[in-house]
Amino acid sequence: ISPLRQMEVGILGLGNILELARNRRFKTIFCSSGAVYGWRRSGLSPPPLREDAVNYSPGSLSIYDSVKFASERLAAEYRDRFDVDVTALRFSATFGLGKSMEIHGPQSLINSAIEDVLAGRDVIWRGVSQRNDFVYYGDIAGAFLKMSEKHGPSRHPVYNIGGGKARSLRAYGKAIQEQVPGGTRLIMEDGGDYLETGGFGYVQLD
Repeated sequence: ISPLRQMEVGILGLGNILELARNRRFKTIFCSSGAVYGWRRSGLSPPPLREDAVNYSPGSLSIYDSVKFASERLAAEYRDRFDVDVTALRFSATFGLGKSMEIHGPQSLINSAIEDVLAGRDVIWRGVSQRNDFVYYGDIAGAFLKMSEKHGPSRHPVYNIGGGKARSLRAYGKAIQEQVPGGTRLIMEDGGDYLETGGFGYVQLD
């Protein structure tokens, strides 16, 4: 997706919704990301991050990360200037139906591994000692429903939505091996940094 398209959807798209919310006075909940915490280097176990731990560092983030940060700033302006009830939900690493290698690259490795073993293809995961905080799409939908059902204005402008703790990639691999037909085709090798980013891009949301 081009940088311009990302900005059109993530910033201008949210701006249109916020402007409508300002005029019609309805609650707004939108998708943010743990990416707003910045490009942090971590060991095998990333430290937990609370909502106030944002450390934006210009030049160190991707277009996607910067768009998410800008969208939160835009929401804050509407909340503070126009009293719009808007809440950002920051997600950790996500997985679920529809997350593809073509669009999401190595971030889709859980989905891709399930699809590959079901199709009878061998899969090799390297760096499975690395821990990361994954959250399932269905749980994300549940978070949106709970927020939408709350009466009155949101108590906080931002909420972290994660899997509860950082788990090793090996733990997810074992679940695939045990629960998915053909799961034994998944071969796991020790080590860390399965994204091969130099230790960046792993989170644990508190």
